[in-house]
Amino acid sequence: MKGNLLEIKNLNLHFEVFGGSLKVLDGVNFTVGYKEKVGLIGEAGSAKTTTMKAIMKILGMTTARISKGEILFKGRDILKMNKAEVQEIRRKKISMIFQDPTAALNPYFSIGSQIRNIIKYSVGMGKKLTKAEIKARGIEALRKVMLPDPERILNFYPIQLSGGMRQRVCIAMAFLSNLNLLIADEPGTSLDVTIKDQVLRLLEDLVEEKDISVILVSHALGMVKNITDRTYVMYAGSMVEVAKTVKLFANPLHPYSKALIAVVPKLTGGGISQGIPGYMPEYLNPPPGCRFHPRCSYVMPICKVEKPTFFEVKENHQVACWLFKKGRN
Repeated sequence: MKGNLLEIKNLNLHFEVFGGSLKVLDGVNFTVGYKEKVGLIGEAGSAKTTTMKAIMKILGMTTARISKGEILFKGRDILKMNKAEVQEIRRKKISMIFQDPTAALNPYFSIGSQIRNIIKYSVGMGKKLTKAEIKARGIEALRKVMLPDPERILNFYPIQLSGGMRQRVCIAMAFLSNLNLLIADEPGTSLDVTIKDQVLRLLEDLVEEKDISVILVSHALGMVKNITDRTYVMYAGSMVEVAKTVKLFANPLHPYSKALIAVVPKLTGGGISQGIPGYMPEYLNPPPGCRFHPRCSYVMPICKVEKPTFFEVKENHQVACWLFKKGRN
């Protein structure tokens, strides 16, 4: 299918706080094609989760302000939809797996109760399902994520399950509806290495089975490298590079992308990484121009005053860096 399933255009977002205005998203542009798997990587605090929550329209609207931009899903702007239209999108079109399974599940309700509500209001809309049918679908969903004794787990409360089991429940719930887009926001956070690997492999298998579009937000760069088609690199509320995943990991071009990929520990050893010098800028008073310039060893005078746009360096490989402006190389 031609065109993009999701397209974010020039999104600017800030949060009003006691000390002033946090200028978080700074002209974000981001696309996801039909049945495309897109990765999103960057340091903690880069505003990756904020971008994903903006898509779902679940930011705290008492403090969050979107001053400019569009979020187009199948050509319609989510930001202009009313509450009922957004609910319809969340129920049937877009699902999100949050990074903290302990906070994603309601501790006051059993697993079965939460799954039944999703089946009733998302899957069964327009078709009256019997209690037996709803229960059968819930058991099947838990079985697909390889949870032992799913019938018994339906009666459990979240506190009775381990972190890995809770994350599997969240994955099962995300795949219950006939969705078009799955947002997986750090699905392995707070899990030990073995369980994280199992959860991420399970997620990969379900994505392949459903044949849907995916946004994978992760610090597990190996997972992003293995299952995504295209990857964005985000820094301090701005996209700085995008390319086919294989090309990006083989030859990152933006100074931040190079540094980010270089700090990943190698199985062959080679010493301890020095990390990226400096700190993420404060959103209350971000630096002008390119937000990475205080930490960049290639900084030029223009970097301090003017934000770079994406420059097409190679086919399907764009970099937001003045080093790659035509005529400089």
